[in-house]
Amino acid sequence: MEQLVFELAPPEPPRWSNFLAGRNRELATALRRFAEGLDAAPSFFLWGAPASGKSHLLQAAVAHAAECGIAARYRPAPPAAAAQAADEDGVALLAIDLIDEASSSAAARIFTLYNALKQRGARLLAASRTPLAAL
Repeated sequence: MEQLVFELAPPEPPRWSNFLAGRNRELATALRRFAEGLDAAPSFFLWGAPASGKSHLLQAAVAHAAECGIAARYRPAPPAAAAQAADEDGVALLAIDLIDEASSSAAARIFTLYNALKQRGARLLAASRTPLAAL
């Protein structure tokens, strides 16, 4: 016998209100402040095990920044070496997920993007399954 699953409602988009912070309440608070531009740091890096909520937090941060009138963009994966160079010009907060999967050319692109964002007062938010020191 096969059981059919009916999706009666679309899944909620990632937001602060539907993230169960648990022991990560301090992290969620710091990330929210970063998304609002209240933290002067040019970057924020999240790392943790797969399925620990990193993508949810990045998307919630971008949505929150947009609600605050901050131009923000979420990239679900590292950009290709030559891709979207002009797309990031007006962005004040760029979130890139899965940077641990970046090829060497994509890693170089992220570094270039970080420097360009920092130079014009914009910020980078990134997530990985690997600590920054191990990348």
